[in-house]
Amino acid sequence: MRVSGRLLRVLWIAATWIGLQLLLDFSSGGNSLVAIWAHIGGFLAGLVLTPPCCARSPRGSLLPEIRA
Repeated sequence: MRVSGRLLRVLWIAATWIGLQLLLDFSSGGNSLVAIWAHIGGFLAGLVLTPPCCARSPRGSLLPEIRA
């Protein structure tokens, strides 16, 4: 199974970010568990929902064409 470089970078960033959030939770004594999991859930939701929400238009551009 081949994994694209882009997917590998996304997974690496996601794992690093989640690891940092968990490290922050453990360093605070576990008192902010709800907030940490809310941040992790929001990050993962963003990873999942960004591609369908930013689908390219039929012309191949994400932004409308501006003519001067």
